[in-house]
Amino acid sequence: MSDTIPRLLILLLPDCCPEYLSYSYLFIFQFFSYSPPLLYIKGNSQLLQEKSLAIVGSRNATETSLFFTDQIAMKAALENTVVVSGFAKGVDKQALDSAIKYNANSIIVLPQGIMTFISGYKTYYKQIVEGSVLLLSTFFPKAPWRVELAMARNPIIYGLAKDVFVAESSDKGGTWSGVIDGLRKNRTIYVRKPADDETNANELLIQKGAIPVNSEGIPVLSKSLSADYESKDNTSETIKIDIPSIQNGIIDLLKTGEFTVVQIKNILDLSWDEETISQFLKTYRGVSITNKRPLKFTISNNTNYQTTIFDIEQE
Repeated sequence: MSDTIPRLLILLLPDCCPEYLSYSYLFIFQFFSYSPPLLYIKGNSQLLQEKSLAIVGSRNATETSLFFTDQIAMKAALENTVVVSGFAKGVDKQALDSAIKYNANSIIVLPQGIMTFISGYKTYYKQIVEGSVLLLSTFFPKAPWRVELAMARNPIIYGLAKDVFVAESSDKGGTWSGVIDGLRKNRTIYVRKPADDETNANELLIQKGAIPVNSEGIPVLSKSLSADYESKDNTSETIKIDIPSIQNGIIDLLKTGEFTVVQIKNILDLSWDEETISQFLKTYRGVSITNKRPLKFTISNNTNYQTTIFDIEQE
């Protein structure tokens, strides 16, 4: 087992809680730098071991962002992927309700103690009992909702999923800080590419390293990357770069081993700058990161493999 993968103990909580919590579990993690010391859950614990994606975004999301959220939830249902969300109004609530609509399983990461989620528990009682919705909290069971708890919950949402989809973000607040923190930890984060007239901060997150996607969650070119696909000579005539040739050259090289962005640029003598190469590598689904310092890329032998903070050592 890797030193970065936690061991997992499951303890049955004593029957001192309300009836609806009598079968909750307490998860204790060790040896993992980002994992919380305790997790309280209610529902189907098996969902923690299944493939998952997170959908996050603004509380005051536009209809475009809510439609995007609905589409990603539908995509998750079709791919038998668990939807993780934070149960705030706006994008979070839409993610949960859409997942239920499309018969996808869901994990609700609470910004409060699990014993204070009474109204929500009553609303989703049927799904919790049937095992399609799991409640999860890292806070003391009787802790009330607080802003600081909502902010502290965000890294847990990101840690539960391999892929994170951002419907809409401002340039501050929980979604913004969560994405920035996730990018710093080399998380794979997809951000809905905004229209030119949108006033959100989605494009800023893309410029910082998030992967732009269309309304169906499929990676597309960002404005900056699109600009790099064209160059101008001294006569201002546009010269088209042979994009497929450059991409194929990078992929063919990665099939032979592990390389940093600088090595790729130098070996292939590319006209793209290092930022453009890095964004392409993070967008291409077949490429995996094999080393964090410095980042090295290669072609993944198993693109379906998923590592989350809940991976368990297999004896």
